[in-house]
Amino acid sequence: MDLRWPNDLLLGSRKTGGILVESKISGGAVDFAVVGIGMNVHQESFDFDLATPATSLDLETGQRVSRQHLLVALLKSLEREALGLADSAAGVTIPARVEQASSWIRGRRVEVHGPQACTGVTAGLDEHGFLLVRTADGLVTVQTGGIRAAEKS
Repeated sequence: MDLRWPNDLLLGSRKTGGILVESKISGGAVDFAVVGIGMNVHQESFDFDLATPATSLDLETGQRVSRQHLLVALLKSLEREALGLADSAAGVTIPARVEQASSWIRGRRVEVHGPQACTGVTAGLDEHGFLLVRTADGLVTVQTGGIRAAEKS
């Protein structure tokens, strides 16, 4: 499993899902956070014209994955993460943990799509979780958009 900034779940080079989080922060405290997670579990085929080729857990494992077991494991993980965030110092570790779980955050040549479109090499995350990309013109902090592997040049 790999994470591609900002929210893609990948198995190899194929997308199997995504994560979206919407939150409200007031006075430095989180009022709420809504987490949406989508995963391809039982799909057997996908359109060929997708920006990122897709796959499902069934296709990757060669067996039928139990959605109920997957949900239980996911909810336990979310609970563990949410309880860990009760410690205000835990939030500081999130960018490093995401970087550790992703082969896309550092040292990957990418094309950025969106308002800060550019091509360069990923250089980690800043303290807010924004992607840093080293381009020929300098360091760009990417706050929104998406990334794809860039052609070698």
